[in-house]
Amino acid sequence: MTRRDGSGGRGTSTVPQRMTKAERKEQARKDRLELQRKQESRKVRRRIGIIIGSVLVAGAVAAIVLVQVNKTTPPLPGMMTTQATTANPWPANSQDALTRANKIGLPPLGSETFHHHDLLQIYIHGDSIQVPPEIGLVQNVGGASMHTHDPTGIMHLETNSPYNFKLGQFFDVWGLRFDDSCIGGYCASGGDQLRVYVNGTQVKSNFRSIPLTQHEDVVVTFGTTAQLPHPIPNTYSKSISSVCAPTC
Repeated sequence: MTRRDGSGGRGTSTVPQRMTKAERKEQARKDRLELQRKQESRKVRRRIGIIIGSVLVAGAVAAIVLVQVNKTTPPLPGMMTTQATTANPWPANSQDALTRANKIGLPPLGSETFHHHDLLQIYIHGDSIQVPPEIGLVQNVGGASMHTHDPTGIMHLETNSPYNFKLGQFFDVWGLRFDDSCIGGYCASGGDQLRVYVNGTQVKSNFRSIPLTQHEDVVVTFGTTAQLPHPIPNTYSKSISSVCAPTC
């Protein structure tokens, strides 16, 4: 289409031609495709953002967990990871006892304000293993708030105020590896399993977290079911030790 300009001459028309129905349909199709492309692009960016965010969060959580693990379970010196026999029980291993007690955050040995007693019995393949005297007691230095005085297995828990002592802490003071699978060098395999009983009732897991309150009879066994003591001890004489009788 042409039009005349003001000079009387002819010029090219600047009025856009109308789109045909087919052209409008094609343009609408292109617009839809462009919109879909933009929407897909936004979705991809969101997914990438979510993935990156998840990785960062997971990394942060892992770092926090690692810090907490390192904080609550610091490396302890002098830990015994060997086996023992009835002829050669694990020693008291008290040389680094106070260092270990400090590292796990135990309160210091105190007065008679808080003084509880619990019994620890250990059986390896059916044989009774002696819990040695003077665990946690360092000659001419002092002692930890968890310790033994004689070979009866009585654990003394002494500090200035009530404290929630745990079984794992006693083994840490002793310096003997102890978890849900191992005691010393004996680790669960096949029929040989580590089992723990408190007052005759089996504890299935989290052995280290078993609370030591007052007069608990704790039995730790390693071996097959046929090697378990029969019956499982569930109480003990409160006069078992001359150190604390008759309230052991």
